[in-house]
Amino acid sequence: MRLQRYPGLFNPAFVKYHYAMDAYFVALNQIRLEESIEQALYGYSLWSHTRTERWKGCLQVDLPPRP
Repeated sequence: MRLQRYPGLFNPAFVKYHYAMDAYFVALNQIRLEESIEQALYGYSLWSHTRTERWKGCLQVDLPPRP
């Protein structure tokens, strides 16, 4: 399994320390579509700006379809 090659990338504390960013893993095949949309909206509203209202960046990673 490819997840085992980079286990630190699925640990928010590891990513924060090594890459100075927040990252959260979501197993899309384990949650309802509505829940994934709610999580995305919550994350966007929470993390799109700094406390001083400066815009932050977001990174989208497109994944290939499962075989």
